[in-house]
Amino acid sequence: MTGRSSELAARLGAQFDAWPAVVGDFSSPRLETRPAEGKWNAREQLAHIARMHGVCAARIRVILARELPTLPAYRVERDPSWERWRQYSVTDLLAVAAGRRVDLMAMVRALDDPALDRVGVHAELGPLPLSEWLEFFLVHEAHHLYAIFKLARAR
Repeated sequence: MTGRSSELAARLGAQFDAWPAVVGDFSSPRLETRPAEGKWNAREQLAHIARMHGVCAARIRVILARELPTLPAYRVERDPSWERWRQYSVTDLLAVAAGRRVDLMAMVRALDDPALDRVGVHAELGPLPLSEWLEFFLVHEAHHLYAIFKLARAR
């Protein structure tokens, strides 16, 4: 563990700790309200960020195992497990994500500086060191948390 990996793991933990406050009332019908045709409701947004734990962990393993791997963009429409994920309740999503977050944080804590500096090629952003892939994961998740916050409180 390095200072960088420890900091990233702490940020992963702190952001996850905010999930219940962002969601608010787990039984609110607002979580099921679709903002527009074809757009995700708050529960589906939550399902997406819960699902991304597995995607992130897989990307970490690929970056650690291969030299300069090109990692395709994640597309929900190509994910055979998405229909199952989008059916989970908010309570189930938080429970599953909690276990996956613990695993992801342990994986990140175990990274040393050379591992954090290994590069994977993002489909749109180009070459990124693993440390920036983790930053991207956090920012992407925060984007969806913002959407959840707004949808859960929409009038």
